[in-house]
Amino acid sequence: MNENQEKRPCTGGDRVQGTFNEIAAGADTPIIPNNSTPPLRIEAGVNFTPSTTVSPSRRRIWTARELVSTEFPAPKWAVPNLIPEGLAVLAGKPKVGKSWLSMCLALSVAHGGKILGAIQAEEPGDVLYLALEDNERRLQERLLTLRDSMPERMHLAIGWQRGQDGVNDLHEFLTKHPNTRMVIIDTWQLFRAPQSGRGKVDSYVESYSELQPLQQLATKHHCAIVIVTHARKSNMHDTNDFLEQILGSIGIGAAVDTALVLCRNRGEADAVLKATGRDLKEEVELALSRDDRSGWQIMGSAVEYAMSKQRRDIIQALREIGEPAGPKAIAQHAKKSESSVKLLLEDMLKDDQVRKRGRGLYIVSDTLDTIDTLDTIDTSDTLPLLPDEEAE
Repeated sequence: MNENQEKRPCTGGDRVQGTFNEIAAGADTPIIPNNSTPPLRIEAGVNFTPSTTVSPSRRRIWTARELVSTEFPAPKWAVPNLIPEGLAVLAGKPKVGKSWLSMCLALSVAHGGKILGAIQAEEPGDVLYLALEDNERRLQERLLTLRDSMPERMHLAIGWQRGQDGVNDLHEFLTKHPNTRMVIIDTWQLFRAPQSGRGKVDSYVESYSELQPLQQLATKHHCAIVIVTHARKSNMHDTNDFLEQILGSIGIGAAVDTALVLCRNRGEADAVLKATGRDLKEEVELALSRDDRSGWQIMGSAVEYAMSKQRRDIIQALREIGEPAGPKAIAQHAKKSESSVKLLLEDMLKDDQVRKRGRGLYIVSDTLDTIDTLDTIDTSDTLPLLPDEEAE
């Protein structure tokens, strides 16, 4: 940028956002999108009507020099470096732990402090959790399981109006709670307008159109709105493009700003949370572990945590063999390739997790009293770095 060229703040007229009409309740002719449900008249006296036309600010043509010299506000984060303001989707196979993860996120954001045991939250903010598949008793049990004291800024509901009426009610809540950082809709299928009697409609166009009002609402109120939905029942660990696993139209993946997929095989305690989005610098893969008391906790990057699991498998194999063993015997016992075992043994030898006994034979190092100690050896430095830590 030229030295004489200074960044100027982006004014309200310059901001690249859609327009929003807030129509007072009681108006004779409310402005609503074509083919949509009329807005619900709510006690606050204000309805939210999503923009159906391109606003003047979006029609503006920038020169490249003007655009790079304009200072735009940075996005706000509900979960730093993972869930920014805007519309997000959290997908996972049925009964994989999406609702528990949603509750953990909601409680952490409302309380402040560490989110999922690893990510430092900003100041606490209001959270609205719509648990549309649950009842009060199950919600109470989960809350008492995860936390002894309840944050005052945590709000819950098990029933909500659907479609445009539901969007209007969300707009009312966000207007009354301007410091809201996150809204979780669990699940999207029970929030969207009923689908019966609509005839044959392009699923991509339909999904995109249904989600656009929520995306605009999140942008207007500078918060994250997370919709929870199901993923396909195939093995999600085997696919290269995890977005393909989100159940329903690809319009969901296209309409949201951030997409998260929770991958876990039934019966396993560990899982992988994959994320990508417009404001994420790169795709994120975090290893999660779940217990009955603290819920989901981040264990580190998925790649590094998987490596520590590979090492645990080798330690387990050596203990079960019960005598010094070579790479071939270890590989056969642990059901791994001999070449990968050789590479792992070299690294584990450097880290004093195994020791050599004779030519090409290995035993477990005396420093490892139990297999569990590998958790502290391998994963202590794998938690995702926060911006302040990166600067250090």
